[in-house]
Amino acid sequence: MARASSSRRELAEARLPVNPGIVCLGHALKETLEVKLARKSLEMAVKMGGGRLLKGMSISDGGDGFLDAFSEFHDGGFQRVVTTNPLGKLATTEFFLSHDGTIAAIEVARCAGLSTIPKSQRDLMNSGSGSVGHLLARAVGCGAKEIHIGLGGSATCDGGVGMLVRMREERLYGTSNGINICARHLDDPPEIDFAALREWLGDTKIIAYCDVSNPLLGRRGTAQVFAPQKGANQGVVEILEEGMERWADQIENAIGERIRDDEGVGAAGGMGFALAALGARLVPGARTFCELAGVPALLSEADLVVTCEGRFDKSSLDGKAPWTAAQMAVNGGSRGLILAGVAEADACEEALEQGINVVEFSRDAPPAQLSALSFNLLSRGLVQFLNERT
Repeated sequence: MARASSSRRELAEARLPVNPGIVCLGHALKETLEVKLARKSLEMAVKMGGGRLLKGMSISDGGDGFLDAFSEFHDGGFQRVVTTNPLGKLATTEFFLSHDGTIAAIEVARCAGLSTIPKSQRDLMNSGSGSVGHLLARAVGCGAKEIHIGLGGSATCDGGVGMLVRMREERLYGTSNGINICARHLDDPPEIDFAALREWLGDTKIIAYCDVSNPLLGRRGTAQVFAPQKGANQGVVEILEEGMERWADQIENAIGERIRDDEGVGAAGGMGFALAALGARLVPGARTFCELAGVPALLSEADLVVTCEGRFDKSSLDGKAPWTAAQMAVNGGSRGLILAGVAEADACEEALEQGINVVEFSRDAPPAQLSALSFNLLSRGLVQFLNERT
């Protein structure tokens, strides 16, 4: 196995041994390739490229692919639910429930994510997180004592108000009143009885996997950083920031604690903030998931740990799952490789300095055909790397 006997950059640029032992960590390529297919593509490439597949598994930081990845490490199945999408229209989704009913998992990207709304219909001010509250209520109703929520890839920026209101309705009436509570309701936020919700949750623990560490407000807050990525102009960003501040004041007065500056509360359009107010434990998604999956224990025998990401840029270095896994590999004495559909040069250079290779595989692919081509392009990218380095 390769060891860090020289500088990390020199190690990253060195050749691999013949027939290297490789661990494949599949990661979803947002709106392009689901996590299990990404893993299969990498596994196939190892065999085609002359490597030895030591282990293949899926990872997530709480964003796209969280539910499928989580289900690989627990016995159970998916529960189908008729709910609403972020715009309040009827939709179907799923959550994971263990066979004994004690462990549940919810993926925000799957029930309230960008992929649940056609691009032509996306409307941030009228998007809410009610479906997340609905799934939480269903999980509690099934007797779950531990609920894992992947916070990432959301289509919302409502501070979790839709989620909390939907939980309140499910607690009181067992159904929704049909009103889609969303970001525009932050202009005059509804009152939430946190004591009643916490009593209803009882001893159920909620663990929220955050794909970012941002606070709720300010320059690094959820409105200013993430709302533009979801289509908001500057005017909408300012409205959302003002609404979030009102919401923060109201919630913190209700719970008697200041949490707006805590790491991760800005995740999923501020859903992290609402969950923290409920008493959920917010954790760094990528590291927590990799430890749950047992990634550190796999590194001692690996010559190379390979994973993938749709786009690799400076934001990837801030706790995303592929970066975290590659860092674990290097710190464990292995080599780390991230295959990225598109990769920015400055981020690649920084990765190389830390001993991590980043290889593009689909920059020139026609956007309209990207989903259809990604499986083969990803596999081809790894085969080419192995052919060049062994």
